[in-house]
Parts: sequence; C-alpha cells; structure tokens
Amino acid sequence: MTHTPSGRRLFGLSLAALASLQWGAQPVILKILVDTLDVYTIGWMRFATTAVLLLPLSMSAKGFQSLKQLNGRGLFLLLICVASLLTNYLTFMASLSYISPGSAQIFMQIGPMLMLVGGLVVFGETFTRLQWVGCGILIVGLTLFFSNRFGDLVDDSKTFGFGFTLLIIAALTWAVYLLTQKQLLTLLQPQTILLCIYSAGAILLFPVIRLTNYTILEPRHIPLLAATSILTFSSYLCYANSLKHVEASRIGVVLSFSPVVVFFMAALFSLFLPDLIEPENLSIANIAGSCLVVAGSMLGAWGNFTNLKKTDS
Repeated sequence: MTHTPSGRRLFGLSLAALASLQWGAQPVILKILVDTLDVYTIGWMRFATTAVLLLPLSMSAKGFQSLKQLNGRGLFLLLICVASLLTNYLTFMASLSYISPGSAQIFMQIGPMLMLVGGLVVFGETFTRLQWVGCGILIVGLTLFFSNRFGDLVDDSKTFGFGFTLLIIAALTWAVYLLTQKQLLTLLQPQTILLCIYSAGAILLFPVIRLTNYTILEPRHIPLLAATSILTFSSYLCYANSLKHVEASRIGVVLSFSPVVVFFMAALFSLFLPDLIEPENLSIANIAGSCLVVAGSMLGAWGNFTNLKKTDS
C-alpha cells in the first residue's frame, strides 16, 4: 500500500515553504564552515544535535513501539532512507569545497524533478504536459547557468568537475530519501524516521571525526555551527511532516525558491563577513539560467497544483 496524503495541502505546503527557507541558508553557512572543519566533523555535530532534539518527540509519539512492529520490508525501506540521506549530506557538504553555494543549490533543483518522476512511478501520480514543459525549462536553465563552466567539467586539472559529480550523487540520493520516507509514513511517524536517520549518522561518523577540531574554531564560527545544527533539526522536521499532507509532485513548487534564498543569504553574509565568503559573480546567462531553473521547477509542480483551497481542511 502506497502512502496517501491527508489532503491538507495548504498546511503541508506551508511547512514545506518554511523548510525551503531554512535550507536556503544552509549552503552559505556550510560553505564557511568547510573551510575550517572537515565534512565528517560538521556532519556529526548536525546529526548528534538533531538526534538529541528528536528523542523526546519520538518518545511522546510512541515511536519505539512502532519500530518494534516493523517487518522485513519496513526495515529495508528504513535502511535505504537512512543510507540515502546520510550520503546526500556528506556529498553535498563535500561539494561546497569545490563549488559555490549558489551553484550547488541551483544544480540541486534537479532533485524536485526526480521527485516528480518518482511520484509518477512509485505513487501513481499524474504527470501533465505542463510538468513536462517545466522539466524542459529546467534543463535549459541548468545549461545556461553552467554555460561558462562546462570547460571545467572536462578539465581533469580543475576541481569543478569533481564537485559537480558529488552534486549528482547528492541530488539522486536526496530524491531516493524523499520517496522512501514518504512511503515509510504508512508505518512510522516523521520524527521517528528522522531519529533513526540522525542517530545512525552520529554513530557511524563518530569514529572518523576529530573532536579537537572544535577547539580551533574562531568565536564567529561557533554560532554558525550551532545555527546549521538547529536548522537541520527544524527544516527536516517541517519537511517530513509536510510529506504527510502533500503529494510528491507538489513539493517542488516550494523547493524552487531555494536558489533565490541562497543568493540572498550569500549576499547578506558577504556584506557582514566579507573575509569568509564572497558574493556570487553572475553573468547575464547565469542570471537568466537561474530564473529559468526556478520557473521550470515551479511549472513542474504547478501542473498538478489545482483546486488547492477546495481540498484543504
């Protein structure tokens, strides 16, 4: 039995929009932190903090009782969900050592398109002509945005190609995570699923982290590390709960605004911390491409976005 949304679309999309705004700040903060800390050390703090905050929420929802009732299929889905999101986190953070936050977030817009395809295949949602048009616009937008960087992809002496490869993995695993978590909602509460993911991440990363690295952080880095940990908790909790109420093909309409938030946050951080991060230097083609990516993502989800108020309760 596949997951069926509750139909509270306004509420679900509001949660997804809040998550999208929080995700827009994450690449900029992580870009600053990866210049000082390795991705494993950053990731462990995010995982451990989120797991601690999720524990009382899961206990109040009797999450451990639900875990005991999981069968083989449910455990397999949970394992895929854990592995895919952890892979997404590590590859995305690692890519920020080679690619700017804005470029990374623009390319990650392929995730909503993969989500649309997954909704079509896995959950039997319709894929309209308008959604196909949105996919085409997204591809054109990505081509324009990366138009002045394609030479880096074929030049092994440069690092952009490696960062681009990491982002491909991040986008694919993020889509897998989304679809498996949505299906797991038929068996577990969102906070219980997330508790399993972040607890596993904290345990797996602990042997390879360097706790002494936290002591070398500058005073201005400490609030950034705390912020990314809290945002990890709040953004994914909002997003996981939105999946209870909204179809996968509709989620992309709010995720399409993340690149805009990233560019704004990059400009804001570069204004107050100019020695830590530089603003995005975009050409006319880059700007046009980013606009097309946003428009394509919106159209890709808007094809199913009808009668919203009538179905919300």
